[in-house]
Amino acid sequence: MYKHLSQEERIQIQTLLKEKMSVRKIAERLGRKPSTISREIKRNFWDACRIEYNSSCADRKYKERKIKANKKRIKKMQDQQILSYTLSHLELGWSPEQIAGRMPNDISGFSVSYETIYQYVYKQGESLVKLLPRKKPKRQKRGMVNKNRKILIPDRVSIDERPDIINKRKEYGHWESDSIVSKQSSASLNTMVERKSGYLRLTKMDSNTSENTKRTIIQKMANMPIKSITYDNGLENYEHTFINRALGCNSYFCHPYHSWEKGSVENTNGLIRRYLPKKTDFNKISNEEIVSIENFLNNRPRKRLNFQTPSEVLF
Repeated sequence: MYKHLSQEERIQIQTLLKEKMSVRKIAERLGRKPSTISREIKRNFWDACRIEYNSSCADRKYKERKIKANKKRIKKMQDQQILSYTLSHLELGWSPEQIAGRMPNDISGFSVSYETIYQYVYKQGESLVKLLPRKKPKRQKRGMVNKNRKILIPDRVSIDERPDIINKRKEYGHWESDSIVSKQSSASLNTMVERKSGYLRLTKMDSNTSENTKRTIIQKMANMPIKSITYDNGLENYEHTFINRALGCNSYFCHPYHSWEKGSVENTNGLIRRYLPKKTDFNKISNEEIVSIENFLNNRPRKRLNFQTPSEVLF
């Protein structure tokens, strides 16, 4: 993530320029891109300083621009149409990026940056902050699991052999599969996510067995475009070869304990958890609720889809 130059970095730039160091060399010294250094020098040239670049003048101009930008943001969020659209879609579970990206399509002539929305939300406090999407969970420390445990799934094909056309999301029909389980119930959820569009198929199962998983995937995917499925190494995926024969697709498996290798479905599971948090008893969740969650997420704009929805993209 980009970080603004600090006052200390501006002092270094001034010192190194006096030493006749090139922009590229300064960038290497500061661990920055040459374009960042070049832009900093050009935009902060100030005749009053009587020299090409002065760190104090540059820092003052930066702070003035920041104050001006904040005033502009506050003014934007005072517009009733922008504010009403933002608040209503925050309540629907949209992220500030989704709101900002979709707004010009829904209300012509109006736009706002997602940074403006974030600043407004945090300024208003907990009542709006709680509407923001979940923060990314902390990554599990590696090396804390038994990586030598035998994998009991027959005929598994490693993700290393998955073609680039799948890895690079070049075509539709390549899915990722996962299970969401609950300690409070025997029931579980099967999630299937299409890699290119992010389209979701969500199904409640009585239990997380290989037989249920096989039956669920075949039934739910029979009328969908499908060329491959990427799984983790859970034993519920034991019947993957039967699924391949029934659907005419291929299967690939992540490395052990590398769940991030099927990041599309893992991210979608996180979104589902917003509606069905941990400790939810899946036995008490109706199929109608499952369908409602599936429909909501499939009609939710995505930044990587240029703020189109998975349904719009896939169909």
